[in-house]
Amino acid sequence: MKKENLNIRELIKELEREKNIKVSTCDESLYTNISTFISTGCYSLNKILSGSYFRGIAHGRITAFVGLPGVGKSYVCKNIIREAQKLGYGIIVYDTENAYENQDLKRFGIDTSNIILPDDIITISQWRTSIVNLLKFFHEKDPDQKWLVVTDSIANLVTEKEIDESEEGGTSQDMGLRAKQFSSASRIIQKAISQYNAAMVITNHTYEKPAPNPNVPPTEVPKGGNAFIYMVSSLVGIKKYAVKEDIKNLVDNSSEKKKVGNRIVFTTFKNRFVPEGLVADAYIDFEKGLQPYHGLLEDAIKYGFIEKTGNRWNVKHLNKTIWTKDLYNDDVWVPILKDLDAKVSNDVKYSSYSYLNLTEEFENNLDEKTKNSTIND
Repeated sequence: MKKENLNIRELIKELEREKNIKVSTCDESLYTNISTFISTGCYSLNKILSGSYFRGIAHGRITAFVGLPGVGKSYVCKNIIREAQKLGYGIIVYDTENAYENQDLKRFGIDTSNIILPDDIITISQWRTSIVNLLKFFHEKDPDQKWLVVTDSIANLVTEKEIDESEEGGTSQDMGLRAKQFSSASRIIQKAISQYNAAMVITNHTYEKPAPNPNVPPTEVPKGGNAFIYMVSSLVGIKKYAVKEDIKNLVDNSSEKKKVGNRIVFTTFKNRFVPEGLVADAYIDFEKGLQPYHGLLEDAIKYGFIEKTGNRWNVKHLNKTIWTKDLYNDDVWVPILKDLDAKVSNDVKYSSYSYLNLTEEFENNLDEKTKNSTIND
């Protein structure tokens, strides 16, 4: 006699009823399924994080940005906060660097009345406990409310031992203890983020470690060891390069090089959604801020939407050529962005990876000017 197929769902109900043990099937689990992504405000960065210009960091997961001090980690976090607020997220920020000043956040388009800043969080254990307690409390009040938790940066969190030794005049750090505490915190925080309807972004500093061979460049090493790496689904390294232009001196008509912005290069070192090792370019103009379309030109050339013609660019859907300075604007990119994304998404996915069907909620939150754009044949 042929055995009937196992009814897992009925077994789960019996397990919970008779043993009070709660489990879920994979298709219903809070821990495995992602229904929402939060844009970073930068299409090229979204692509290397999620495989699509329109996604970004994953809800229910932890995303980390690492780099030397001053490369733009806080800048990226603030853009993500603004985009999360557009989706209705509540925001919790653990600011260990005093980098989240009210007026500065407003310049990013952030509603500062929606930002929660927990006080007196100094140690790793305080940080871990605060995250769990806050998310659990808010989730019990409103399970449907989504939260974004930002920690910028974990490098400044300390252990209780460091505080005790500091009070006694010591300055040593126990890196082994820090690693153990981060490892312990990661296991607890990961579950809380998934269980209590949240996403999390953390940053960490790196420092340059000289190579034994003086002819080999130094390597960047994260502060506090590698323990925090295991808690994240996506790990992105950041490097910064100054952009300078000739500025005319109005007094003597001379010209000099002046820094007008920063070119930012993102590289994924770990990613559970698309292959790691992808690189994205971004540009921060000191006057205009983060330029959302910078970094997309290579894709547009690759798939035939734009081509180089002498010193100008042939924008095929506009049926005209333009200078580079006129390239990065809505008129050029909005009409092709959706179609270009379809080609890029197919190109960067894992061969065995089937993209998630986005929820109706997320689809409705896509930028309307992008969602409705089409290419004129």
